Order: sequence, then structure tokens, then C-alpha cells
Amino acid sequence: ISLKIVVIPATGDKREPEPLAYFAGGPGGSATEDASGIAQAFPQILAHRDLLFVDQRGTGGSHPLDCKFYDPADLQAYLGYFFPLDDVRKCREQLEANSDLKLYTTTIAADDMDEVRAALGYERLNLFGGSYGTRAALTYLKRHPQHVRAAILQGISPTDHFMPSDFPQQTERALQGVLSECLADKACSEAFPNIKEETKSVLAQLIKGPIEVEIQRPNSNDRVKVKLSRDLAAEAIRYMLYSPGGASRVPFVIHNAATGNYGPLAQAALHFRRNLVATGSNGMYLSITCAEDLPWVKPEDAAKLGENTFLGDYRYREQNEACALWPRAKIDSKYAQPVRSNNPVLIMTGEWDPVTPPSNGDRVAKTLTNSL
Repeated sequence: ISLKIVVIPATGDKREPEPLAYFAGGPGGSATEDASGIAQAFPQILAHRDLLFVDQRGTGGSHPLDCKFYDPADLQAYLGYFFPLDDVRKCREQLEANSDLKLYTTTIAADDMDEVRAALGYERLNLFGGSYGTRAALTYLKRHPQHVRAAILQGISPTDHFMPSDFPQQTERALQGVLSECLADKACSEAFPNIKEETKSVLAQLIKGPIEVEIQRPNSNDRVKVKLSRDLAAEAIRYMLYSPGGASRVPFVIHNAATGNYGPLAQAALHFRRNLVATGSNGMYLSITCAEDLPWVKPEDAAKLGENTFLGDYRYREQNEACALWPRAKIDSKYAQPVRSNNPVLIMTGEWDPVTPPSNGDRVAKTLTNSL
């Protein structure tokens, strides 16, 4: 297969020999589609280093494993199964016509990156990745340490972070943290003085069954009635917690739901399904997670971790069912072992991150002896 590669040359007079290589998140995101944004975010680095973007095999312009999982004309389709099983079967059949779905693992992708490095004449790389991109960068560091100068990791998802087993607990930790910060803030606490009790009441109401809500069709003035389930409502809250801007709206959205207005929550659920879950190369997402994550999670452990949480274990259940329909690559027995290195590594993590929590950064740092 062909790999899509973009290099943005250093803009200044003094060009250092080692570029900054970007690893996209997801899994399923396109590195080259992020290129312009990364270039704008790192002008001081671009001044003296090339920026290197390689679409990981199965994404973007590198033989993408794209799946269509939702009907754009049917908004309710977006508010159903995480990956609808009939669509998973169809996508597998379509992709297997010209793809071996067992050859799209993080390990193989790391070796692809090293071939690109050598072909472009770079002796060493500086690595930058966020979320799943940190797993890809750490895997490259493990397999090709002699070709790494330094690494920056933002929101750590190491190879032993078996997603989505800890999503319920980490979402609950982040949610309670954000609500506590609201109550500690004068303006927020005055606006939403009973926000923790309201959160419990919203969850209790959603557990009884889906709620009919009227929402606005995107890019239209039309109003459409849909049913919002506990699973999709909780997923919306989890995705809102991904960023400070979204997290700041969580008390408002929950308060509205507690007063009977589930519109903002349903609108958020639709937004994230359309613009986050439905984008990227979801076939590649399944090839990665069905081999590297789900097999190592015991169903009883996932159910236990989902107890007494807003999210519950729905994500594990539905993703596990999708993986039962997808080819599973064979993973090296040492794949999940910690990466040991004395290369300089900067680790960045957010206190209320619901998916790549600070504890992941602490764990990785123990075996990265030259990390901060």
C-alpha cells in the first residue's frame, strides 16, 4: 500500500537535522489533515525544524479503512449503537476485498514510520503525539530508540491502557471533579447550587428508559424528535469533558436536563456522534482496538468498573460485540510491557481528563528515566 506523507520545511535560516514527527490520535485520525493546525501551533519549532506527518496505514491517504456506520438522513441512527453490528459486518466484507485487516496494528505502523524516516534521510526524530498518538509514539520509541532524539506526549494512552475498560471510572472521576470545581466557584455555585443532586436525578431518570427529545437538524431550521438513551447521554457528558470549554458547559447541560429540558444534552450527543465518532477511519479503529485492547479486558471486570457510574459499561459491551465480528491481529506477547528509555520525554496531562488520566502519565514516567 501507499503511505501519504507531508513534510513542512523549516522556515528559518538555522535548520536542525531532526524534524518533529506528529502521531495522530484516534486511532483512526489522519496526521496529514492535522498538518496545518500543528504548524500554526508550533511556529517556534517550525522556525528551525521540519514537521513530518505520515498518515498511519489505514487512515487518511494511506489506504484508509473507512466505514459508514450511520445514515445522515436519520438522526436517530446517530443515537443508537456505538458501531451498529450489521454495518460492521458490511464494512468488513467491503474492506476485505483489498485489505488484510490483521495488518493494521500500532507495531507495524511504527515500523512504517521508521521506513519513512530512513527514506527521507533523517537520522533521528523528535516525536509528538496526543491520546492514541502517544501509544504510537511510545511504540516507536520502544522499537527504534536509536532513532529518537526526544518525545512530547500529551494525554497518555500507553500500550497497557486497555480501552475502554476504565472509561466509566475515569469519566466519573472527571465529572465529579468538574462539578466540585463548579461548587467551589461563586458564580457557578450560585447558578447551579444543587448540581451534584441534579446529576444523580438525571441518571436515575435516564436509567428508567429513553426520553423523547426535540432537537434541531444540523445546518437546518427543522426540528426532529429523537429518543435519548442513558448510554448516549452519558457518552455526550464524557466527550464534553475532553476539553475545558466543553467541561465548563457540563453543569448547564445537566441542570437543564434535571428541569426536564434534555435538548442541550441530546444536541451534544448528536454533535459528538456526527463529528467525532463518525469521522476518521473506523475500520482501522477496530483493527487496532480489537487486537490491542478488548482481548485483555475481562467482561466481569468491565461490568464491575461500570457500577455506580454515570457512564456504565455500555461502551465495553457494544465495542466488544463489534470486535467479535472483526479479524483479530496477533500481538507480540511483550507489546503491553512498559517502555524503558532514557531519552528526554515531556509528559503533559490534564487533571480532569476522562480518557487519558494523570495516572497514565505517572505510570509511564516510572520507566522513562529522563522524563518530566
